[in-house]
Formats: sequence, C-alpha cells, structure tokens
Amino acid sequence: MWHYLPSVLPAVRVRLMTTTRKTMNVSLTPELGRSVAERVASGRYRTASEVVRAALRLLEKEERQELDQQLRPNAPGKGATNRGGGRKQNR
Repeated sequence: MWHYLPSVLPAVRVRLMTTTRKTMNVSLTPELGRSVAERVASGRYRTASEVVRAALRLLEKEERQELDQQLRPNAPGKGATNRGGGRKQNR
C-alpha cells in the first residue's frame, strides 16, 4: 500500500519520529489567554497545549497556501502589484 502513497510517507515518518514533545513556556496576551481557556472549557480541547498545536497547524496551512499562491504566476485574484503576501503584521 505504501508504494501507492509516496507523498504521504514523509509526513508519516515525521509523526513517527517526533513522538516526544518539546515543552515550551509561551507568554500570551490576556485576550489570547482567555481564548485558549474558553476553548478548553468548551470541552473541544482537553488542554491548552492542544489549542496551541491546533492553532499552529492552521497557521502552517495558511502560510503554505499563501506561499503557493505567491509562487503561482497569474493566480486568480492576484494582481501584479500585490507583493505584500496578504498577512497583516502585528507590531
């Protein structure tokens, strides 16, 4: 079966090799802290770590899509003058 899914293999290998988790301390604004706590309290997530991992997966997906769109010439809705990447920078 694996030979039919060559593009899936690298992702599977990464998951199998990264079964240990790295612990990090992250400072959040009060608003983000409340957002994480609300998601855990809702029961959808069991821990704050699950919320952060889900958010990072979405961020990675969004950034991949933006990069794909930037690399595709003449992509629909992409004008020649749009070089900002579409992401609003927080400063």
